[in-house]
Amino acid sequence: MLCTKILEPLKEILSFGKRKKLSNIVNRNFETLNNMQMGVDISFEDFLNQLNLDFPTYIDSLCNKLTKPTFFFKKTHENIRTNAYAIKATTLWEANTDIQFILDPYVAPSYCTSYFTLLKLSPTNFKPLLKNVKMKMLMQT
Repeated sequence: MLCTKILEPLKEILSFGKRKKLSNIVNRNFETLNNMQMGVDISFEDFLNQLNLDFPTYIDSLCNKLTKPTFFFKKTHENIRTNAYAIKATTLWEANTDIQFILDPYVAPSYCTSYFTLLKLSPTNFKPLLKNVKMKMLMQT
């Protein structure tokens, strides 16, 4: 991706043929990216050229698959398997980090609750965190 951005599902009504074409483009994108699993030194422009795509068509193909607004991060293809937001953190921390960007304010408490439940923490351990999330959400509205 040329820059970090939030992409949204396509709002326009497309014909079945146009949607199928965009769907095929996404499948080809994923297939090409999967073949680059170990990272390849290629610019984004060269990647688009390899797929014979222009940038607007690439974006439309991604938006065609989305069901909700989604973050897409700027990164190089050699860092394809690295979380874009955690490259430096991973190196410094020498461990994986889990940062989840949540665009829907109603999903935030649900995500936090399910994440902490997964860790089997007692509610008293994450009650202050949930309070903090609630305060930040209220400040945004």
